[in-house]
Amino acid sequence: MSDKGKSDIAAMLQEEYGIHKIPIVSRMFGFVVNTFFVEKPYPTLVDVPPDESTYLNKLQSGLKKVGYSIGDVRRIIVTHPHFDHFGLARTIAEMAGAEVWVPGGGARWFESFEEEIHKEESFRRSFLLQSGASNREIRDVDDYYCRANSLARNVKPDRLLKEGDLFELSSLFFTVTSVPGHTPWCVLFSDLENRLGFSGDFLQPVTPNPLIQRITRTLESYNSMRSYIQSLVKVRAMNLRIVLPGHGEIIEDGTKRIEDILSMIDQRRKIILHILKEPSQTTVEISRRLFPDLLPGRLFNAVSEITAHLEILEQDRLVARVGNDPARFCLRSA
Repeated sequence: MSDKGKSDIAAMLQEEYGIHKIPIVSRMFGFVVNTFFVEKPYPTLVDVPPDESTYLNKLQSGLKKVGYSIGDVRRIIVTHPHFDHFGLARTIAEMAGAEVWVPGGGARWFESFEEEIHKEESFRRSFLLQSGASNREIRDVDDYYCRANSLARNVKPDRLLKEGDLFELSSLFFTVTSVPGHTPWCVLFSDLENRLGFSGDFLQPVTPNPLIQRITRTLESYNSMRSYIQSLVKVRAMNLRIVLPGHGEIIEDGTKRIEDILSMIDQRRKIILHILKEPSQTTVEISRRLFPDLLPGRLFNAVSEITAHLEILEQDRLVARVGNDPARFCLRSA
């Protein structure tokens, strides 16, 4: 889509619906996080950036450009419990008296975030060590998450959103749809009549990102990649046109983006099988091959994705674990 096309969509959203995209750059983490401000029926933020004065000031500046301030906000609606999507929720709620609405399945993560991240840290270290990561790589991941998770605080939700819930934004009515994969608790908000949706991290601009989490390892039937694919197929049937994502540019054709992601997932599956034509390798070794330019600290994301792929390939009897090593795989003999 051309820059003009993107600006036309943004202008249409502002003029017809009072929906404003506020992109907030994080130089620390190397990405842009999107907050969406909706003027009516109550001034509402869909997702909010990390909890730090720099991000608060940037959000305040973005609101000022459209004639509002933090103090005007009455609702915060969150797509999933990650620091870059709900970090400022408690601060804004305290400043403005705003209600906070969150996915009900992840309620504990919002209410007890600081406790949950400590449990997750221990799991993540053990998971990476078992997957073949070096001590240095594990320290890099620890450093990344230590910085990231310090930018969110516990927040008490005022409403727990569940599948099928309906709420009003502007002149539109949005339905809550559960889209597990990136986390087990991700949700998407869609107005099917107007083919418009808010997707959080469901449709990533660069790569599929289904994360392994502590609680899901206790669920034998849960696989983050399989759940993500099922979510993609479910949302593809909605035939969304404009999608407002948590990162990156506004998506002009939601169905095409989903098709592109499904194609990427299939391509990565083939690459993993090709890599395993060589002698057996651990999930970390495969991750290094598949993502040679991975930034320090992001290894956990890569290993999560590769692990989910390998578990599906194992269920499909295409790969097998080597001996008693839980993270070393080879192609299954014919």
